[in-house]
Amino acid sequence: MEECPLLPEPRNNRRRLGQDLQPVGDYAGIQPYYRVCEDVQAVHHQDKCGPEAFQSGDWWWSQGRIRFLNGKAFIGLSAAQLLIPYLWGGLVLVGGGMMLLHYASQVELPDELKSLLGLGVVLGWIALSMFLIIKTLPWVMSAAAFLLKPFEKGLSRIMDRSLKAGESYFNRETG
Repeated sequence: MEECPLLPEPRNNRRRLGQDLQPVGDYAGIQPYYRVCEDVQAVHHQDKCGPEAFQSGDWWWSQGRIRFLNGKAFIGLSAAQLLIPYLWGGLVLVGGGMMLLHYASQVELPDELKSLLGLGVVLGWIALSMFLIIKTLPWVMSAAAFLLKPFEKGLSRIMDRSLKAGESYFNRETG
């Protein structure tokens, strides 16, 4: 049997930056085979210790069906979580900048120098406010979480309802 000739080199270079195939495990140091083995061991261990746990409604898969969440379940929660950081960032950036511009306008200088001072104050405040937002946002979020603690049960019920509304499943038996 004769050997097939090799394909000629392409005229255009199709190699693009970032499209190289990565060897398994290079990304984030994960070895998928070992992770699958650990998962199988955990399922076998759970099956021996308490097989009734697999029959509860908390599992997202079973022998009969696989459950999924659509994106609608988290839209309201995502908006609520993003509201606090955006409000804090806007308060620091806009409120602080307007306050500094107000005090900079009180200085007695010629109009040309006053406009240069205002420009310098605005540019300096943008850089400083970004630093302040990054450093203070964890404190603000933890304070918001502390203030929401009394409403935890009500929020949990709302979250459970939204998760239930966004649930769908694939039935393995009927397709």
